[in-house]
Amino acid sequence: VYGIQASSVLTVGSVIVGVTAGITMPLVGAIVDHTDHRKAMGSISALIVVLSVGLQIMLSSETWFACFIFEAIGGYALIM
Repeated sequence: VYGIQASSVLTVGSVIVGVTAGITMPLVGAIVDHTDHRKAMGSISALIVVLSVGLQIMLSSETWFACFIFEAIGGYALIM
């Protein structure tokens, strides 16, 4: 599947989310710590998680890749 074994898709997605979070979290942390946007960032993060998990309800054999993308987005927002 797109050059990746089907058994490795979830692992590859987790690695991509982890590396992306590791690179961007210092910037996100600085924004949260040094501005008044702490509550807004928490609310936005929670909204992204709820929407991305809610959209995964549409999982079928035709929509698995979209659900995989939503899982990566939700995973990142959950770490955030």
